[in-house]
Amino acid sequence: MTEKVGKRARKANFSAEEVRILLEELQVEHMTVFSGHSAIITSEMKKEIWQRITSKVNACGVAVRTVTDLKEKWRALKASVLNKKRETRRKREKGQHQR
Repeated sequence: MTEKVGKRARKANFSAEEVRILLEELQVEHMTVFSGHSAIITSEMKKEIWQRITSKVNACGVAVRTVTDLKEKWRALKASVLNKKRETRRKREKGQHQR
């Protein structure tokens, strides 16, 4: 098979270990990473934290991830949880109306 020129190779899906590391590190650094900018918490500090997390995830050896990859994965995980919560609430409310 030949590869098409200009087509980017797809990275492997995130492993359970990579997701676990991402979540654990974000839990530890939550206040810094997700707080607003201030004299104490600068964007440079946030970039360094994301880079440290990226290094720890890359130590798993599954695939080379970028900071952008991890931020996108975090957004996707949050959206997934919110969708599940929303669906559970809809099912619960639907069940109450049928009684």
